[in-house]
Amino acid sequence: MDEPLVLALSLLGPFALGLLLRLTGAMLAALALATYAVALVAEGSGASSELVGAAVLGAGGGFALGLAGSLTRRLLRRGRSATGPGRSRRRFRRP
Repeated sequence: MDEPLVLALSLLGPFALGLLLRLTGAMLAALALATYAVALVAEGSGASSELVGAAVLGAGGGFALGLAGSLTRRLLRRGRSATGPGRSRRRFRRP
């Protein structure tokens, strides 16, 4: 690839979009938008289909990272509320 900057931008843009939009519908929209934008760039500059692959991989990687962060946050939050909402552990200790 003779345009490494174009390849890097086509990978990082959809990655950031996929990371910000963690919903499945938003992920599909991000993939469609990234593929369309990269196809337009490739059509105008004569670049290869590596840009489209980079955009799809970038969006998928961003989505996976965002989803993993969301699941981790939920699991950590669930572990903290073992006594239930609004209850304190001190109430159940013996004197």
